[in-house]
Amino acid sequence: MKEREERYRIILDAVRDGSARCQNDFIEILKKHGIEVAQATLSRDLKKLRIRKIGNSSSPFRYQITQGGAAALTAGSTNYTPDEVKEIKPEILFSGNLMVLKTRNGYAPGLAFEIDRFRADEFLGSVAGTDTVIVVLKEGVTHERAKAVIAETF
Repeated sequence: MKEREERYRIILDAVRDGSARCQNDFIEILKKHGIEVAQATLSRDLKKLRIRKIGNSSSPFRYQITQGGAAALTAGSTNYTPDEVKEIKPEILFSGNLMVLKTRNGYAPGLAFEIDRFRADEFLGSVAGTDTVIVVLKEGVTHERAKAVIAETF
């Protein structure tokens, strides 16, 4: 179980930093971390993590975590470490009672998971894309208080 979670973390990191352009790249990256994996296992991992390959004739192929993909890692027994969460450092914007968090590509699902897991009284819930989280503030919560809660959490 622990090796699978470590494999997931390494795969997600490779997608986030763009170091994997094909499945062989993932296999080599995992090997550098001491993890031997068959191509079939890697394919299942990519499917489980909801990672897909995208691109077109004008841009090179790259892997992308689709919505809910990082939750496959955080929903299990492994969550982001405090250091990994601090590394996210989202930009915070507001529109009425909506707080928008802009973060690194692929980090939004995990960030939203942690916000919802924290269950702050100031927030109703969150929705994540790939690099953006929208958090709905409860009535009467000031933007300053919402920022403070995020700062306390992360």
